[in-house]
Amino acid sequence: MSYLETLTPAENLMLRDDGKTKLRELLKATLLDLLMKKALVFHDVVKDPDKRGRVRRYKYVEAGPDMDRRPILAHEEVFLGPFRNANGARYLLKNLVRIAFTRSVNIRAYHNLVLSAPRMLPLRSANHLWKLFGMVRWTATGATSRAV
Repeated sequence: MSYLETLTPAENLMLRDDGKTKLRELLKATLLDLLMKKALVFHDVVKDPDKRGRVRRYKYVEAGPDMDRRPILAHEEVFLGPFRNANGARYLLKNLVRIAFTRSVNIRAYHNLVLSAPRMLPLRSANHLWKLFGMVRWTATGATSRAV
């Protein structure tokens, strides 16, 4: 198993795009990863037809069976945080995405969450000057992982 297979999709995107990935793409990759790992689950709810006779379908997201069994990474907390203390809570997908955007504060803070993951530390050099300007400098291991 290569080192890239141990990284989450958000960490792979940061590695691939040299730390300049858009917040929307990172959140999308994180949400899909959590759905694939069954930390979150979709539920379709069909409501009564509206005045025109169309059936209304809503997509709800709730905590999955594997949410408590796996360690939660810092960048996954924006999605999993609302489910922590609320047993049986479910959110509309649209509302959960809004909550995640709000909890991620801004793009630089979310980039720092992804880059500060324990699996990303051997791939980047921790120079304070680079951090100050929001740039990422990769180590030799990180550079070879990017080339793959």
